[in-house]
Amino acid sequence: MVLMKMKKIAVLIMSCALMAGSLITAHAETKEKLPTVSDLWWEDQVAHWEEVDDAYKYEVVLYRNSSKVKTVETKNTKYNFGNSFTKADSYRFRVRALGKREFADGAWSSYSEEIDISQTYINNLEEEREKNRASSVGKGASGPGETQNDGEWISDQNGWWFKYADGSYPSNAWVQVKDAWYFFGSDGYMKTGWIEWKNKKYYCDASGAMVTGTYTVEGTAYNFAGDGSLMQ
Repeated sequence: MVLMKMKKIAVLIMSCALMAGSLITAHAETKEKLPTVSDLWWEDQVAHWEEVDDAYKYEVVLYRNSSKVKTVETKNTKYNFGNSFTKADSYRFRVRALGKREFADGAWSSYSEEIDISQTYINNLEEEREKNRASSVGKGASGPGETQNDGEWISDQNGWWFKYADGSYPSNAWVQVKDAWYFFGSDGYMKTGWIEWKNKKYYCDASGAMVTGTYTVEGTAYNFAGDGSLMQ
């Protein structure tokens, strides 16, 4: 008798699980897929594409010939890849619209036309970066972490990290090396882009250096305090 009841309970549980799975599948199938992004074009180093209605944001991939260089997500319909051009070569990109709630992600677009980056162009970009860094990078002792000049930079296949004289390295911390502040993640590698730290937001440029003052990110100008934190 007890065995029969247990079997009935097991059958009931399996039926409920199958029903729940069917409901989830049915719900997923009812999601409307976003259209494929079209009309991709370049304006200097800035990638542009047509807006897709109901898209939450966009995933953009930059390629150098057939090699993937960088993948980003943005809510804008353009992205400045200037800091990603590190070699003289041909570059192209493609995009897909990302959905939210009742919309499924769209398919990947076709590739954009190629943009040819010359060595002269790379050199000019590097000069601009250095000028921007010299005027905007946070300096001095007002940064968010510790000062450390006794060590060396190490590069491997995963990125850059800083090796102290005793062989250890910073992790999940800000460190000032010479005149600039850098953030190192929990994996020990230097990070770039937006950094959230102790309820404040910071930005590190392509070299990894924290910025201060007015700095432009993806075409939008932001103001950063002397300690590098974003001013509201």
